[in-house]
Amino acid sequence: MLRFDFKTNLILGLIFIFAALIIINKSLCFKVPPYGFKNNYSSLPLDKKFCVYSNNSDLNFITDINGARVFKDMAKLDKLKVFGDSQVLGLDIDLEKNHYLKKLFPNHNLNLFAAPNNGPYEVLKSIEINTVDNEFIIITFNSSTDIYRINEFWNFKNHVNLSISRASFLTNFPVLFDFIALVKFYSSSNKPKLMNNYQMQDAFLNYENEEILKNFGLFFESLRPVIKAKNLDFEFLFTHPYWIYDRRGQKLTTNMRVFEKYSKLVQNLMVEYPFIKFSKVVPRDIELNSLTFDKRHLRSNQFVFD
Repeated sequence: MLRFDFKTNLILGLIFIFAALIIINKSLCFKVPPYGFKNNYSSLPLDKKFCVYSNNSDLNFITDINGARVFKDMAKLDKLKVFGDSQVLGLDIDLEKNHYLKKLFPNHNLNLFAAPNNGPYEVLKSIEINTVDNEFIIITFNSSTDIYRINEFWNFKNHVNLSISRASFLTNFPVLFDFIALVKFYSSSNKPKLMNNYQMQDAFLNYENEEILKNFGLFFESLRPVIKAKNLDFEFLFTHPYWIYDRRGQKLTTNMRVFEKYSKLVQNLMVEYPFIKFSKVVPRDIELNSLTFDKRHLRSNQFVFD
């Protein structure tokens, strides 16, 4: 009968635990796509494959060597670079054909340079690095969060703690990635406050439209030289916020006070910046599952443009 000493048993036990963790790890998905800072903007890991939880099934994410999300069903079409935050990533879709932008640009393959906490000013840095001269690009603005990220209080570094090299490595270990992200969040002296739906609504109602318009003016002043430097052509798409709705059981009901203020903001922006295209939104009830798994993004099919 074979007998092992304590040291041998310990080593075998550790090997067993490590092997079990690897097996379990490969079956796990991220609740939020992994991301890290790269040249002062937020990016998905570079040249990786990973899965993200969704309402109905797990989503397979593929990124290229620059950290842009690409799709496995892409045809051989011209690339269209899209810049924005997590809303444009398609957190509910596996196939490119189901992305709302594919309906607007059916003859292009989407390359999504987007990630959580990638605010408008971070988008400008990404555009500078990830475009070439005379290129046509799409810039998206997620009104759910970006209207707060264009004010002076937004600090990108308080929200994105991992470097892209570490994030790319840890993408292989979802459990470890989530654990480190959690430790960094709670150990930070400047950790951001996570607001619920009603707090987001209150923040918007207390944020004067005149102040938002002023901040937009400052942002577009910064955008112009970036566009001019490379002679870029672009479209600017503005998506409506998820917190325009109140939750009522399994339904989402339009909050009319929020809707009316948002509508006035859109009207003012249309006058000042007629090139902006806005997603359509009208007062109505929609299903709760019109939100993604994290309940902080609208599903891709909720965005329709003229």
